[in-house]
Amino acid sequence: MHDLSIVTDTLRTIINDALAVSPVWGGGPPPFSVNVSGQHPEIPTGASDCELSLYLFHVGPDKSLANSFWSQAAQSGGGVGKQPVAFEPLGLDLWYMLSAQAQTSYQHEQQVLSVAMQALHEHGTFPIATPTPLPNPVTPSQATLVLESPTFDE
Repeated sequence: MHDLSIVTDTLRTIINDALAVSPVWGGGPPPFSVNVSGQHPEIPTGASDCELSLYLFHVGPDKSLANSFWSQAAQSGGGVGKQPVAFEPLGLDLWYMLSAQAQTSYQHEQQVLSVAMQALHEHGTFPIATPTPLPNPVTPSQATLVLESPTFDE
């Protein structure tokens, strides 16, 4: 995948879908306007009553893949002048910060945040449409989502 915003957009869609049918508001959308953004939380758009920010704040290598065995294609070297590691997938850990801001009500913030966290919890593994070169224009991929806090070192 060459564009990390595809993951952010997929997560935003999951949250928007959950907000539209949440039991918090009787199975329908919230009675106030909500904007789910991928922007930094210090940059509110001001276009809605409540802003939910899903901000990608850190990207790092997937430590569980660091010591994995190379595939057969990687061991063969991939031809003259090519590094074997080029055939291995680049596994990444993406760290998001989820925050809410409401202009008038802390209850709106907390309701929207509750629905978003529940939606993300319910989608522990989700598909991502990953554009790739022809002849296969889209390769389906999956990502795993875990709600956790970074350690002090991270």
